Amino acid sequence: MQYQSGFTLVELVAVIVLATFVAGLFWVQKSDVELRSQDTSTKQDINSIYYYLEGVYYPQHKGYPVQLEASQLKGLDPDSLKDYDGTVIGDKNSHYSYEPMGCQGNVCSGYRISAELSKEAPFVKSNQSH
Repeated sequence: MQYQSGFTLVELVAVIVLATFVAGLFWVQKSDVELRSQDTSTKQDINSIYYYLEGVYYPQHKGYPVQLEASQLKGLDPDSLKDYDGTVIGDKNSHYSYEPMGCQGNVCSGYRISAELSKEAPFVKSNQSH
């Protein structure tokens, strides 16, 4: 009996199927990790805005702004006002929203800031009662 070296067609197909499965699993996990990282970054942005409004803006102005603009929020990283697509808060396509409440002129007594997340429910922060 003569033996030939090499792989059979069944062995090659099995290896290709296994490699495809592993690659697909890797891609799904990679996408999940990226979305969770994006959500974490979004929460950090919303928290940065929240703590700036509560710790810096409110004590100086005794109220909150009608809209969030980098020019009036000195000391806050302007990139915090942009969502993961680079859209500035306040634009209609932004994943971040700022809703002022109880406004009289340029000063508001409250606000609600939120962000859409990919893997979780929306992330929402509201003003503290002063």
